[in-house]
Amino acid sequence: MTTAGGSRISSGCIAGVIAALVHGGCGTARTVDAGPEGRDLSLDLGGAAMQFVWIDALQGWAGKFEVTNGEYRHFDPGHDSQAFTHVTTQERLTLDDDRQPVVYVSYDDAVRFADWLNRAGADQVPEGYRVRLPSGDEWSALAQCGDEDRLHPWGDDWPPPPDWNYHGAEGASGWLKLDGHDDGFPVSCPVERSGRNDWGLYGVGGNVWEWTSEQRDASRVVRGTSWNYAKPSNLRCAADHLNVPSDRVNVIGFRLVILQ
Repeated sequence: MTTAGGSRISSGCIAGVIAALVHGGCGTARTVDAGPEGRDLSLDLGGAAMQFVWIDALQGWAGKFEVTNGEYRHFDPGHDSQAFTHVTTQERLTLDDDRQPVVYVSYDDAVRFADWLNRAGADQVPEGYRVRLPSGDEWSALAQCGDEDRLHPWGDDWPPPPDWNYHGAEGASGWLKLDGHDDGFPVSCPVERSGRNDWGLYGVGGNVWEWTSEQRDASRVVRGTSWNYAKPSNLRCAADHLNVPSDRVNVIGFRLVILQ
């Protein structure tokens, strides 16, 4: 198999990894942070463990974190999430560390990444399940933890807790800032440092927008807001934005699910 960046990776190796992910068997993959039913999973890509949390309400798994630069580079070794240049100081702030969420990836790129995983382990994924992007409704369930009345991914309180990565006092530009909020990261943060919700998922609000498979006309819907947003209405679970599938920008990444 050839990755998007031209490197060759053994299909058998990846298939074995996905087999271990699903069945807890051979290879270097391992289960981690087992939930109540012991079904949380980890996909080891060779130094980058993609962790998935069992979501009973969806009868499948959701990525514990947004896909990181390090994980994505196993598919495309040459990928560069670039840097953000501070408007006032002209300081360049990296978006490209291995544990930051991958950005400058289009909807089409995200689909290709998921399809790459599915092709590599076609005989190993449980029958009827696929690695893919969540639909808009599935993303809403992940953000609201099954509570359709929940206003924000962290709950109904205001302002958001300090570890949810939005545009506060630490912000990297002169744009609107969230009053009284300082998460310590002027741009995107390591995925494990961006707020954890009640279902054990990180960064479902803030850090970066996430592609979903929901389509409106010729556009795809992104959800979850990002590190450069502060307007309260944009921080709600219901907030969304439309982007054409080929868009590659510094505030959009994605999260994978393993669902029917």
